[in-house]
Amino acid sequence: MRSGIVSGMAHRIQDRTYRSTAELMRAIRDEHLLTQDELAGRTGLSRSQLCRWEKGAREPTLEMVRRLLGEFGLAVTFGVEPSTAALDERLAPGVDAIGLDTWLMANRVLWPALLAGVPMVIGGEFAAALQGVPLEDPEMVLHLRLTDLTAFHRVVHTARCSMGVLGSSLDPLEPEDITVGSELAVVAMVGTIRVLLVDELPVARVISVERQFVEDKTPIDVPVVPLVTLPESGMLGTLAAALAQRLLARATG
Repeated sequence: MRSGIVSGMAHRIQDRTYRSTAELMRAIRDEHLLTQDELAGRTGLSRSQLCRWEKGAREPTLEMVRRLLGEFGLAVTFGVEPSTAALDERLAPGVDAIGLDTWLMANRVLWPALLAGVPMVIGGEFAAALQGVPLEDPEMVLHLRLTDLTAFHRVVHTARCSMGVLGSSLDPLEPEDITVGSELAVVAMVGTIRVLLVDELPVARVISVERQFVEDKTPIDVPVVPLVTLPESGMLGTLAAALAQRLLARATG
């Protein structure tokens, strides 16, 4: 379902359709040059409510949406469209949503580890993004054999990042506390990599990835979990899984 604004004074807003409350709220604030604090004061809603709605962390009730829009002389109508329409829009040719921080983290840790010969397979949302799924700031997941942890840790240390058991304290890493099945986290100012320790690496395909935001853009061969198996891996968010399925359907359709 999508909502469109059909009456009101702000022509740019009323002539568009919106697929999420978050998108609509950002458009209203942009149109009227309002901060979240100013919008809260004008509508009588709390800033924390508005912040959660705008981030997509919570959804307002229909009554709340009407109250918000009524303040600007706007109303809501509803329309329907194929459930894949929004996905097709996200999959428009040329879309590259991977954020700067994600590329910087890859440049800092993942690519040096591959160049150092550490066997590994990239999975999760970052693997999907590298295979064409347009995801902004995708979660970075790495499959690593326990026997290769020491070599990988050297790369992490050289990169001046911290590594430790996920949800626990970071460096110094205590090898005796780590077993197959342990989940680690590599942490830097620009992001986090989730490391899954395994006995055997998952089946992978190797893709050529051009390095970004560095002088040497020579492509690097990157082993990734194949896109066809990622939706069933349980490591993709709802949107990422839907986009991956749609992309696969296009490829085979």
